[in-house]
Amino acid sequence: MPFWNKRQQREREFLEEKLRQTNEQLELERQARALEQYERQKRERQAALKQQEIAFQEQERVDRERREQEAKAARMRMVSPETLRELRELIRKRYELDVEIWSLRKVRKPDRPVVEEMMERSDAALGEIMNIVQAWDGTEKSWTAGEWEQAQEIIRRIEAEGKRIWVGNPPWEEN
Repeated sequence: MPFWNKRQQREREFLEEKLRQTNEQLELERQARALEQYERQKRERQAALKQQEIAFQEQERVDRERREQEAKAARMRMVSPETLRELRELIRKRYELDVEIWSLRKVRKPDRPVVEEMMERSDAALGEIMNIVQAWDGTEKSWTAGEWEQAQEIIRRIEAEGKRIWVGNPPWEEN
């Protein structure tokens, strides 16, 4: 075999080896990309399942709250001693919160979130009170004449002007 044939043979083997190594490297890169794509799709599927679970839990919570609200509304429409006691307790709670909020009107700024939370609870109590008396609309037949007159007086006083909505109208803005 002549010299140049041996040299060509070695070059050819060298190039074939380089080609084989390059092909192996390409195959490894292809497998790595395929694995990355698989992992990405797996994460996307898991994220989608998690989102579905969150949506399902949120829908469950909304449904539960709706059922609770409907049950509460039905209870409020019923004129019963329990409803009247609940109304009385809400009015007392609102009054107690209002007195405490007003007594804290000079509170320092770092302590205001505590008072603001009380303000939200007070406004929520007022909202519940209003819902109860509004639910009494059309329930005149459930009351005796004397009770209905008292209920009308309660409704008139609760719906009268002058009740402070605390959120957006804090006591420390009045100086």
